[in-house]
Amino acid sequence: MILLNVKNLSFSFGTNQILEDVSFAVDSADRCGIVGVNGAGKSTLFELISGAYEPDGGGVMLAKAVTIGYLRQNNDYDGGETIGGAVRGVFRNVLEMEAGLSRLEDEIGASGPDDEARQADLIRKYDNLRVAFERAGGYEYQSRIRGVLNGLDIGSGIDDRTPLSILSGGQKTRLALALMLVAPPDLLLLDEPTNHLDIRSLEWLEAYLKNYPKCFLVISHDRYFLDAVTNKTLELERRRLTEYGGGYSFYVKKKEADRIIQERHYINQQREIERLEAFIEQQRRWNRERNIIAAESRQKAIDRIERVERPSAALKKIAIRFDNSVSNSHDAFYIDGVSKGYDGRTLFSPFSALVRRGDRILILGPNGCGKSTLLRILSGQLEPDTGQLTAGRKIDVDYYDQEHFNLDDEKTVIDEVYDENARRPISEIRGTLAAFLFSGDDVFKKVGVLSGGEKARLALAKLVLSRANLLMLDEPTNHLDIDTRGRLEEALTSFDGVVIAVSHDRYFIQRIATRVFYFEDGQIFDFEGGYDTFLSFRAAQATGGGMSGAGAKNAANSGGKGAARLPNGGNNSWLAARESRSRQKKTETRLARLENRIDEIERRLAEIGAEMTAEPVIFDHVKLTELSNEQQRLSGELDRQIAEWEELSASVQRG
Repeated sequence: MILLNVKNLSFSFGTNQILEDVSFAVDSADRCGIVGVNGAGKSTLFELISGAYEPDGGGVMLAKAVTIGYLRQNNDYDGGETIGGAVRGVFRNVLEMEAGLSRLEDEIGASGPDDEARQADLIRKYDNLRVAFERAGGYEYQSRIRGVLNGLDIGSGIDDRTPLSILSGGQKTRLALALMLVAPPDLLLLDEPTNHLDIRSLEWLEAYLKNYPKCFLVISHDRYFLDAVTNKTLELERRRLTEYGGGYSFYVKKKEADRIIQERHYINQQREIERLEAFIEQQRRWNRERNIIAAESRQKAIDRIERVERPSAALKKIAIRFDNSVSNSHDAFYIDGVSKGYDGRTLFSPFSALVRRGDRILILGPNGCGKSTLLRILSGQLEPDTGQLTAGRKIDVDYYDQEHFNLDDEKTVIDEVYDENARRPISEIRGTLAAFLFSGDDVFKKVGVLSGGEKARLALAKLVLSRANLLMLDEPTNHLDIDTRGRLEEALTSFDGVVIAVSHDRYFIQRIATRVFYFEDGQIFDFEGGYDTFLSFRAAQATGGGMSGAGAKNAANSGGKGAARLPNGGNNSWLAARESRSRQKKTETRLARLENRIDEIERRLAEIGAEMTAEPVIFDHVKLTELSNEQQRLSGELDRQIAEWEELSASVQRG
């Protein structure tokens, strides 16, 4: 059943055309991801669907009696309203029916045996109302409210009487989402629902939406989330919309395949047109009657050709590149017994770790556990309650603030950068800003008028110019579109300095993490290896009492109880033990990476075998040659990886 039909939709703000001739339909079984760069018009499309904006042309048609729920990025509540009042507002109809049932029960109890007709009428009304109450979810609405609020982790110490005015932006977003999910509409519009959610809440939301019985459209830059919950992708680019019949990963591959095919068709068609035009020109030069007839015939053939559009040039993309480290120190940073608490509550107990050059550490844990606090301590912006920090030789630290408090709203873009880089040539500063899409008059804009995405790009430009070799990043992917996130990931994975970051973007975490600091129950655990390794360990611990089962191992590895001493403390036995553990962990990490790579190669070799026998490829000599070369290269790499794995496995068994 078609719930939503958008036909030839156009919309502009003044002279700025946002959407042009946009058409698509949404079925009751669709779960659509809306993607596009910042400013492409995604939120504007939702405003048009919800009726908040009037289109310049075209229209939005909804099926009869379809209900819409719309979660905006910013949710404002009346100052005096409480959480209880907001919840009751969602279930006003159910609460009225519940009150009606209570009144009818009293009336039935008060009616005497002499008035059988009235009693029968009351019982009939009661039965009808009870059926309606049951259909509206009246008997389970309270448990649904509790389940959703708990899943989205609205916050401890918050109850029905809590005023909405004291909630943080993240809590308001989660509450608005929770209230929408407890009374699901037929068509759900979700604009960046993953903002302000920690990983635990994200996982809960994914599980909920996977089993959501109705249709939804979701705007998100979270690639992991889109792959998990969507079955269709709608891309907005250059004011137009293109539909893809699959989730995010399918869309990425299909878009690139379509671009290659269109480019090939365009080139082939242009060659054919050029051949025909050359023939026409030749015949006209000869200028005999039969030559003129032949030329006219070919011209008619050209006129009948349905022209293939030239593929659009790729949108201008930012260029991120961090300078490689100037430090030759292997030990980049020492954390010794650092702890912090507020108002008598311990955020995390003493924690120690050695950070090495090349580490890319992701700090993970639920909201409010102290991740950003730890990052601010490590960057020197906040003093710890106990412990000390020692940087290695020639280590320069720079900090990326997710709220961009380090930007001055009153300055222009060029002044914001130049004031901290006055010794650099203005050409270098302008070049860097241009790489981050600030060119021409854009550099004279006031920082205060920039969008969230533009401020994020400006902060990244400053980070690049700082040439720091230890980067502290607090939610660096917030406000960045998907392409920019990918380019940041590429820049960080090729950076040979140290990265310590807080993030809830699991795709980002998976791509860059080589190590994880994880918060649980006031302790920080140190896991060597990437995000997948961490998830495997976490899943294994779930059956053995949570992370506490790993406490001794991780306390020993990272000095989680503050027992480890720094190298300048003179504890040679500790140094020897640390080096032994470091070698062992490196070997285990290398084994895990080898196993992952061997699995990847074997899967790809199986795919190549299937592709080489597929009918379209059998007759394509060029493609067969490419696949054969790739097969040979991967087979050689597989032999080398297996040999190294066997050698390392034997050394682990001997040790």
